[in-house]
Amino acid sequence: MRPVDYGRIAATYDALPIRSEVGPDPELAALTALAASGRAARVLDVGCGTGSYLVAQARAFGPALALTGLDPSEAMLARARTKLAGSGAELLVGRAEALPFADGSFDRVVSRFAFHHFADPSRALAELRRVLAPAGRLGLANLAPEHMPGFWMYAFFPEAHALDARFWSVARLVAAFAALGLEVSHRVAVTRDALPLREALLQAELRDQSHLAALEEADYARGLEALRHAVARDPEGAVASETAVLHLTGKSPG
Repeated sequence: MRPVDYGRIAATYDALPIRSEVGPDPELAALTALAASGRAARVLDVGCGTGSYLVAQARAFGPALALTGLDPSEAMLARARTKLAGSGAELLVGRAEALPFADGSFDRVVSRFAFHHFADPSRALAELRRVLAPAGRLGLANLAPEHMPGFWMYAFFPEAHALDARFWSVARLVAAFAALGLEVSHRVAVTRDALPLREALLQAELRDQSHLAALEEADYARGLEALRHAVARDPEGAVASETAVLHLTGKSPG
């Protein structure tokens, strides 16, 4: 598996519309009551990328939140800084396995579509739990490949399916949250639709999704050629697809 170069990907990362389709975090509505006591609710996004989650929360809740984002890619953070200019958000280079924050620093800790990139997932989870304040909420969102065998990329890039063994199963993640002493709730949202072949080709050519960026060159080239042939045969055609997203929440005692 090739390492994913987010320095290269950063320039086009926000081109995929779904990456900007982030709304207000429902877990934050209750936390904004802290503002009435004179303290903004402290929110940390680990693996924040270009900052889309933080942007959505800044728009929804304004100064009721003190926002912090952390990501290992300076190129991704450069885009986040532009998007979050004037919000007061703090953006730092760092890794989930060694968070540069004191114990109990945040009321809400989230990690969205980044967990499968962590070099040491168990250590990362321990760190996310460490910086969570009493009565705080830890949230994780990630793809659940076990629930999406019909994902369109697997049809053209079958090697991507094998690479997605890097994702922890839903059961393993739920158990890991419980082992951290958290009160756990979760749901898996499955979406099934038809993706136009031309849109699939555009996504594949961008190659800024880790399923494709991590492929060996020969595997990527073979799948891309098959997809181009499919578009040539049926320019108005579509490929059936399904995606599944795990939404996992853990509440700390207190």
